[in-house]
Amino acid sequence: MLYLRLLGAPEVRLNGTLLSEITSKKALALLFYLAMTRRNHLRDELASLFWYDMPDAQARKNLRNILPILRTLLGDHLIITRHMVGLNPAAQAWLDVERLCAVLKDDHHPQSLKAMAEALALYEGDFLTGFYVSDAPAFEEWMLRQRDHLHQLVVHSLHDLAVQALKEEAYPQGMEATRRLLRLEPWNEKAHQLQMELLAALGERERALMQYQLCRRALRSEFAIEPTAETQAIYARIKALAPLRRPGDNQVRAPGRQHAEWALREPQLAPAQVNRPEASLFFGREEEAHRLYQWIAREQCRLLMLTGRVGMGKTALARYVAQMFSHAESKGAFGTVGNPPILWHSCRDLRSAHQLLDDWLSQLGEQPDQGARHEAREALLLAQLRRRRCLLVLDDLERLAEPPLTAGRAESFWRLIEGIVASEHQSCLLLVGREMPALSTYLEVTSSVTHSLCLGGLPHEAAEGLLSSYGLIEGSLLARRLTEQYDGAPLFLHLAARTIKSYGSGRLADYTNAHTFLFDSVRSVLDNEFAALDPLERMILATLACVTQALAPSQLHYALRNKVSLPVRLSDLLSGLQRLKRRSLVIVAHEGFALPRLMHTYVRTRVEHEHYYQEDTSQWLPQPS
Repeated sequence: MLYLRLLGAPEVRLNGTLLSEITSKKALALLFYLAMTRRNHLRDELASLFWYDMPDAQARKNLRNILPILRTLLGDHLIITRHMVGLNPAAQAWLDVERLCAVLKDDHHPQSLKAMAEALALYEGDFLTGFYVSDAPAFEEWMLRQRDHLHQLVVHSLHDLAVQALKEEAYPQGMEATRRLLRLEPWNEKAHQLQMELLAALGERERALMQYQLCRRALRSEFAIEPTAETQAIYARIKALAPLRRPGDNQVRAPGRQHAEWALREPQLAPAQVNRPEASLFFGREEEAHRLYQWIAREQCRLLMLTGRVGMGKTALARYVAQMFSHAESKGAFGTVGNPPILWHSCRDLRSAHQLLDDWLSQLGEQPDQGARHEAREALLLAQLRRRRCLLVLDDLERLAEPPLTAGRAESFWRLIEGIVASEHQSCLLLVGREMPALSTYLEVTSSVTHSLCLGGLPHEAAEGLLSSYGLIEGSLLARRLTEQYDGAPLFLHLAARTIKSYGSGRLADYTNAHTFLFDSVRSVLDNEFAALDPLERMILATLACVTQALAPSQLHYALRNKVSLPVRLSDLLSGLQRLKRRSLVIVAHEGFALPRLMHTYVRTRVEHEHYYQEDTSQWLPQPS
């Protein structure tokens, strides 16, 4: 099957194999032209398209010279006769432009949000981004017309997608559409209007008002004009706390759909324990934030667990959700009045469950007798959680397994958590960390009021938005490569982007080789992560970093036994793999275990520099019993 990707940097594949042998730009341009037009062309027409300034005989000769190149590589996919050249309609061919247009131009069958989003995902950049053919102005003019036509089609479709998402209350999808639209056209006032309404519906009133200022700035910069009266009216309604009415609405939403309504009430800032994340540091997590909020507000879960490996933005997402909770609850959106307590603690600052319990009670206005037993203090806390709606957040949960906490003290924390989950109340405990102990799995299985969410990397669109905020907009392909290099981890993308910008004229293209380069700022974070592993876990990572394929446990066991001087028990290996999997430091592939791309690059670099297997490895392994 012939596969042609022409949206963004062009790519040609045949039966899954990339065709890099086509080095002639005009041969490629001819293939693209035939694929887009989907009809046979006279040879004279094609010759004049690419060699307009040459005599007819020379132009036809040049065409004859490049046709064998395409015939050799593409075979039956081409029809070449003495007079005509075209693609064979009977041969299978996939063209991203065709798939895009088939969905977006189909006015007879209204498309679902999912179908529109999947089609628009094909638009990875302008038509034939970076592709240029010298001395062919006729082809260049045709290419620019196609580029402009497809750009406008995508712009209109993104607008329609955002409008439909707002109507269907699919706010995260609408936000993604308006973000893409504003990256394509920062001055698009309709996109700014939609994003203001979507932000308000998501409970982000302050960001909605800020979006108006961004709209003003873009219009002044591009056209030296002010926003229209329609945009100003939307801004005034949000600022005045009036419910939003969209065109065609006859009434405000039904009482059961309060999500957008509470978003327009005057927000109350969360307590001092919660530091709201900067908007510039929060990209592409609206869907996860909405899911967590629904679990807290609608399903009234008592325990939520948010996990993910270092750099995935767990704490920023938790703060964002806490702010959503605070805005809604402070005005009685779900039956309570007054500023709801948000009790935020980092486990790195805690020494005992007793200390945590006292801190919670103090912030809730309880002063227990200093001689009271732990059980009495816990009963006081549960009474408060029943009396008022609270959000308790424990961040850096993995610190419970580190010194100076002993195993017994860590166990006391989990007994307290288990008591909170088992008791009837209207509050929620949100646990945030790189991994959760085994008891968390038990709680999730046995309790209907418990949910967990593991964060992965940002989707490419959100990562591109993050990089664009630093002015790194050389192309979606380069942004995609950098995103893949750092596994889409927001922290590492921020660190990489800031480092690139600090070089002044540094180009994004110079820093997208995932196999040879990691920034020092990224490496230092991973150094701390690696230092927290035990010796066997390090050896597992080192072994997986030395291969390119996934390894089954038996293969990994064999490799370790042949590389180290002491026997490694299979039970120890399986336990180590389980711990690494909980921390997302290894991934489970169909064939076995492998490393995420960033960890593979990092650990491979350490292996090469530190010569793990050349030293006495007995210190790395547990002694056999």
